[in-house]
Amino acid sequence: MATKLRSIEERTADTGVQQMLRKAQAEGIETAFDWADLLEPRCKFSLAGVCCKRCLEGPCQISLTANGAQRGVCGATADQIVAQNLLTLVTEGAVAHVEHAREVALTLLEASEGKAPFEIKDPDKLMRIAQGLGLTVDDKEVNELGKEVALAALSDFQRQYGTLEWMKLKGY
Repeated sequence: MATKLRSIEERTADTGVQQMLRKAQAEGIETAFDWADLLEPRCKFSLAGVCCKRCLEGPCQISLTANGAQRGVCGATADQIVAQNLLTLVTEGAVAHVEHAREVALTLLEASEGKAPFEIKDPDKLMRIAQGLGLTVDDKEVNELGKEVALAALSDFQRQYGTLEWMKLKGY
């Protein structure tokens, strides 16, 4: 049986991703969207988020029964498995973005110290960010300010309590 590929609009509502998919299609490049369509039919348990593969006893595929919620080997209900799966996905996504942000802060630090082949191209934006972080900006050279912003960012990565300073910034 031939698999029907979804239209680009059916694959995503994001117009930027749609543009990328049109370009890939025109150039004959396969994407994850193509591969997903080829995997049909999909596992209904996984689509509902009630498939747990956390231990070697699984996967547990949980559904509601006439007697109430079925449980996995560990005792987790469907609601608990969905919550665990969502938390895992959100955490994995956040970790990737945080790692990118840390690399940007390290690059800014190295550039400010003259140890990287980069330079600060928008000193006004750097000054606005520094002010937003509560740093003193008067009479400071761009690289000195860049180093302070980088160190403030790296300090936030170590913070265990309170609100991260970067969370207070708006409009950047």
